[in-house]
Amino acid sequence: MNTNDALCTQTLEQLSSQIKSGKLSPVALTQAYLERIEALDPKVNCFITVTKNLAMEQAEKAEQEIKAKKYKGLLHGIPYAVKDLVATKGIRTTWGSRLFVNQVPDHDGAVVEKLRDAGAILLGKLSMTELAGGPPTAAFNGPVHNPWKLDHWTTGSSTGPGACAAASFSVFSIGSETTASILGPAGACGVAGLRPTYGRVSRYGAMPLSWTMDKLGPLSRSVFDCATVFQAIHGADPRDPTSVTAPFAFDPKARMSGRRIGVVKREWDQVSAKAKPAYEQVIKTLKDLGCDLEEVDLPDYPYNIVSRFVWQVEGGTVFERFARKGELQEALINKDKWLGWKAAMLIPAADYMKVLRIRHAIVLETAKMYQRFDALIAPRNPNGARLIVTPPATNGNPGGANPDDPAGGGPGGGGGGGNLGTLGNVAGLPGVSVPCGFTSDGLPMALNFVGAPMTDGKILEMAYAYEQATNWHERRPAFAD
Repeated sequence: MNTNDALCTQTLEQLSSQIKSGKLSPVALTQAYLERIEALDPKVNCFITVTKNLAMEQAEKAEQEIKAKKYKGLLHGIPYAVKDLVATKGIRTTWGSRLFVNQVPDHDGAVVEKLRDAGAILLGKLSMTELAGGPPTAAFNGPVHNPWKLDHWTTGSSTGPGACAAASFSVFSIGSETTASILGPAGACGVAGLRPTYGRVSRYGAMPLSWTMDKLGPLSRSVFDCATVFQAIHGADPRDPTSVTAPFAFDPKARMSGRRIGVVKREWDQVSAKAKPAYEQVIKTLKDLGCDLEEVDLPDYPYNIVSRFVWQVEGGTVFERFARKGELQEALINKDKWLGWKAAMLIPAADYMKVLRIRHAIVLETAKMYQRFDALIAPRNPNGARLIVTPPATNGNPGGANPDDPAGGGPGGGGGGGNLGTLGNVAGLPGVSVPCGFTSDGLPMALNFVGAPMTDGKILEMAYAYEQATNWHERRPAFAD
């Protein structure tokens, strides 16, 4: 490992203390990341745009501020990157689509504003599937390669943010999730990811897909880092009327004794025989930490149907004006996306209201469950990430979709994470993904913690305690060798 590798693979927690003390220069750190991106991103394809000049300007400013004793906190001088659906003033923001490949906003998204105010340094804009959905090839700049195995995908629409954190191209990244695209890429790439409670992070300046399900959140190499970034970006914003301010507390030393965790039985039972030992060890580790575990069945609702109906109808409404001009149909790589939105545009309002009533019932039933539990847990991608190019049909394999893909589905195109993953998005619940093992061929496996609304801090504490009791998060992919 060369000097830059040793520097770039450190966590926010490790780097920020060195920056504050003056032992590490934000300029040197930023240069190290830019050199790593230039040398290695051609293998991974994380970035759509690298903002080299802006990054160096921000790094120099941070360095001068810190020297002048104007230290702003843990994010000051820390480089990051953001999914290319969040607006950046004067920097193209493509939404991963040929239709918007030359779009240059005249404003920054709220998340970018808050991170700039905290002194963070923007390295660039990250790859994503077109308009936040579709298979690996549905991106105008091509698929993103999983740093653990380059012929595998990173899952979901936040393809760049997941791979960026795993490849150590930035200290953290910002992704978005409608049904699967923070927790999915985090799980597939072996990093930590936080899907905040719906409404806790302003979406001003971010491409809408589903007004009632879209969320923005961090991915990084540790849960502590996710909590630190969330502390900086959460809170109400008058430009996003769905956003709220609620108390947030994260105690990395919090005791786990007496924490009540529901183990989602159906999803645990579906884990393959090869993956079972890893997830049995998860249970043992949580019990050793003092958690009280109990098997639980989720209320019997059509979570995937409700989720898909809502985001299809709302997404069709968002992009209807482009469809009327014929631009959408022409630009889309994944024509199935157009067919889904075209059908959604014809759905009667009465049918949409019926689905919303089912969704409301799900929210009410979920609230009852969280009277018993502090969190629910379920496996994530126990068979590892899917191949970018699916295998052809053979006598033993029907071809097409990877037979090891997780259950679910959604706009991320990489699986909705089973019923708990989909339930969490339908009900707007916070979730955290942490690595919990590796498949026999070296792909990350993950564990998801999902909590009640506004308990982001609680589930971060539980995920952090589990993470620190294991060493999976310390492993790094060897793609750079």
